[in-house]
Amino acid sequence: KIKLTFFYVYIFLSCLFSGLFATVRKCVHRETGITYAAKFSSRVRLGDDCSMEILHEIAMLSVCTDSNKIVHLKDVFQNRHEIILVLE
Repeated sequence: KIKLTFFYVYIFLSCLFSGLFATVRKCVHRETGITYAAKFSSRVRLGDDCSMEILHEIAMLSVCTDSNKIVHLKDVFQNRHEIILVLE
């Protein structure tokens, strides 16, 4: 399920990687103190809505939850401009 409020759940820290359409930032869960990576993916790329591509990525990560060779999706948030995937 995609949630709308994420600033109260995680503390976002330094930028780890930055690309043309996504940025990966280090984040810490406020209650548990566990560190994760948060991928901020732009919903609009070169004027086109790419939300379906990001939703496909979320679906693929959800299917692979039992694999220990693929990163695990912990949370998904969205705002007007981007979709944020919190990954282990």
